[in-house]
Amino acid sequence: MQGEDEEPRERHGPARPRSEQAQASREQTEQTHSVCDGGCESSGLCPRESGAAEPPASSRAHPHPERRAIIRVVLANCVAVAVAALLFALVWHAEGATALFQGFWRFCSRHPTVPFAAAISPLIGTFLIGFGYMRRARARRLREQIEIQTQQTP
Repeated sequence: MQGEDEEPRERHGPARPRSEQAQASREQTEQTHSVCDGGCESSGLCPRESGAAEPPASSRAHPHPERRAIIRVVLANCVAVAVAALLFALVWHAEGATALFQGFWRFCSRHPTVPFAAAISPLIGTFLIGFGYMRRARARRLREQIEIQTQQTP
C-alpha cells in the first residue's frame, strides 16, 4: 500500500503535466487537421472543430489490442487442435476401449431417448436463452410504456 507522502503510481508510465498533455492533444489535432488540408471546415466534419481527437497511445489500456486478441485466438485454436488430436488418437489406438464403446452402443440402442436428447440439447439451450431475452425485452417495453403513461398524465 502506498504511504501518504508517496506519489501515486501511474498505471501506464509516468504522468505528464497538464500543459504537456494539452500540447500533445493540440499537436494530435493539428496532425489530424493537416490531413484534410483545411477543406473540411466548411463541411462541419473537421476534427479540430468537433474536438474529436484520437486519445494518445499512452492512455490506452494495451498498446496493441488487436495483436493481443490474435494471440488469444491462435492459442485457443492450438488447444482445440491438441484436444481433437488427443481424442482421435485415443479412439484410433485404444484397443482396450472397444468394450467400453460396445457397452455405450448397447446402452444407446436400448435407450434411444438418450442420444436424441444429447443431439437436441444445444437447440433446447438456444431456445431457453432466446426465451430469457424475450422476457427481458417484454419487461423493458412494459417499463417504457409505464414511464410514457406516467409522463403524459399530469
